[in-house]
Amino acid sequence: MPEVSPAAKTSGGRTPLHIAALNGHANIVKLLLSQSDVDHNSKTDTSDTPFYCASSAGQKGIVKQFLNLDNFDPNIANNHRPTPLSFTAECGHIEIVEMLLAMDNIDLTPVDGDGDTPILAAAWAGCGEVVK
Repeated sequence: MPEVSPAAKTSGGRTPLHIAALNGHANIVKLLLSQSDVDHNSKTDTSDTPFYCASSAGQKGIVKQFLNLDNFDPNIANNHRPTPLSFTAECGHIEIVEMLLAMDNIDLTPVDGDGDTPILAAAWAGCGEVVK
């Protein structure tokens, strides 16, 4: 049987880590993050990282796994330039927003491609709990 790399990409640039993170498969994410040949900041064709996928999908447990990695940068934006904080705020994932705000290295005022900050994106989307 041929060997398959855990870092293999789809035609859109997604890796098994992207897919597991997006779909909430915490045990698979944990296994993949333990592999030395898996890039936890791998980007899709639209520059989405696995962390961006997990945070935008509201996968709290998986977000926590990424935030516990050494030297992890939670501020990596995609091609439209929203950071995970911006998009998570816009989606109303309050618990993830709180986890991100607790990070020492979080950028509180990133600006996306529309000129919106996280709080403006949350207000625009009607996510009052995030705005509070």
